[in-house]
Order: sequence, then C-alpha cells, then structure tokens
Amino acid sequence: MATQQHQSPSTKRFKQHPAVVFSELDNQITLFQSKTCDYLVLNETGSAIWQALQTAQTLNQICDLL
Repeated sequence: MATQQHQSPSTKRFKQHPAVVFSELDNQITLFQSKTCDYLVLNETGSAIWQALQTAQTLNQICDLL
C-alpha cells in the first residue's frame, strides 16, 4: 500500500494551472477552463492573487501580498 505524503499548509505551494486560459480587462481577470467550460471573473483581489500565482507561492506569501 502506498503512503501519501502531505505538505504542511506553510510549505505547500500554489500556482496557476496550465490548462486555465485567462485575459485581463479593467483590473479584472477572466479565467476559462476549456475541459469543463467553466469560467470565473475575478475582482481586484482575486486578480492580484492570480497574477501572483504565475510563480509558485505559499499561503503565507499570498497573505503577505494582500
């Protein structure tokens, strides 16, 4: 039986998913996932987080950004 290794919340890193397409207009970002046909329109806070996730970030780094 394989064991799963879990990272603690302080070391886990998050980044943009490569399958999500996005565009920016007037400080808002629209995300589109073609596999599921889901889309989201992010407000300024969500847009700032999305832009920060261009590189892998920890939860603490994201909180510091805000």
